Amino acid sequence: PYTTLFRSPDTIPVVVDSLYIYPVKACAALAVDRIDFDEDGLLVGDREWAVVDGQCSVVWQGAYPNLALVVPALTGGVLSLRAAGDTQAGFTQGPDREPCQVRIWNEVTQENDTYAAMDEGDAAAAFLLRAIGAPLR
Repeated sequence: PYTTLFRSPDTIPVVVDSLYIYPVKACAALAVDRIDFDEDGLLVGDREWAVVDGQCSVVWQGAYPNLALVVPALTGGVLSLRAAGDTQAGFTQGPDREPCQVRIWNEVTQENDTYAAMDEGDAAAAFLLRAIGAPLR
């Protein structure tokens, strides 16, 4: 009923050519056939993982540009990573994860917010070290 409130004679049809999510913040995009939203209105599978430094602060691609070469895949909700153009095995999320706290910079408050998270462990850290040359997790 309220869709007519936003309609105007100037309205043009919109065609979606492709859809992408970013399973790991600051890494490469993942093309998807459809987008699903959770009960909070967030995209399912989008930025559900993040790469952190030694202080458990989320890093960004500007500081580590090679993160753009880390290619994610989601199979049955399990995350896998590979380095673009790399013939070596990548990383696949396993069951051995440890709870941790991560810090994410909040532009509004100009402070770090702290969130409960799960550390994917030494295998993920070893992959990131090999793939981008930095000691990240």
